[in-house]
Amino acid sequence: MKKRKILLALSILVLAFWAVFFSLNQVTVYDSDNLPDELKQHLIGTNDYEADAKLMEINPVVVQDIAIGEIVIALYPVFTDSQQALKNVSVSCKELLMKLQADNRLDSLADSTWQDYQKVLAQYDAGSIPRSYDEDQFAVLDMFLDLYENQLKNQQIIQEAKRSFSVNALFHNEKIDLPIATMQQYEEK
Repeated sequence: MKKRKILLALSILVLAFWAVFFSLNQVTVYDSDNLPDELKQHLIGTNDYEADAKLMEINPVVVQDIAIGEIVIALYPVFTDSQQALKNVSVSCKELLMKLQADNRLDSLADSTWQDYQKVLAQYDAGSIPRSYDEDQFAVLDMFLDLYENQLKNQQIIQEAKRSFSVNALFHNEKIDLPIATMQQYEEK
């Protein structure tokens, strides 16, 4: 009888531990437009992001947030539909993409090749873009690739948030790259 009571008490403690653990690690992803009002006061970072008009023509942009318990962390801005954005930039920057492919032996811009284009564009400073490249298309493609990369960064942050034991641990995790404004505001608190 005594053993049974001890086992029951231990079972209750283990269940309570896991319930608390999972409630602390509850991670919810929101688009900033859909962040509940009661969570807005707990936001670390900023949801203020105005995308360039040419970028918005490719696809609408939204800032994502993650809520860990009552703490909300602003993530990077992303396209609302990254696959549609990829298709749209392929049309709007068609001439530049064709030249980049020919000059650098690149495959067509796709989810599996965007990083190759990002590496090529990173070689150029604002004043060193070859004359044969359309500067407006170059600027749009460069902005597109920055935002497209944000999708990957946000996924990594969300995965690490689900593994972290606390918000504090997430902010000190060297595997992820949180937005600068979010880090600055966290450090000020």
